Amino acid sequence: MVEDKLHAQLEGLHAELARATEVKRGEKDVVGHLLTEVVDLMSGDEVAEQQHRDLLERLESKALEFDFDHPKLAAMLRRLVNLLAGLGV
Repeated sequence: MVEDKLHAQLEGLHAELARATEVKRGEKDVVGHLLTEVVDLMSGDEVAEQQHRDLLERLESKALEFDFDHPKLAAMLRRLVNLLAGLGV
């Protein structure tokens, strides 16, 4: 159930990034890379606990950066962080 929500959240973020014309290409690339890391993490690739924490911190950091200019993306990133935390990541 949580994994289904996670998958839906990832799809939603990808779609929102594609629609967000005001988000700079470099920012889109960074978020896209972070989302790829989440997918890799969820695919069962073994990753150290510290790498899990680093990924969550980078996602939260990007959400903070987006708070003012891109609040919808910021909220979506925070939901992703919460879902990952709920999975014990």
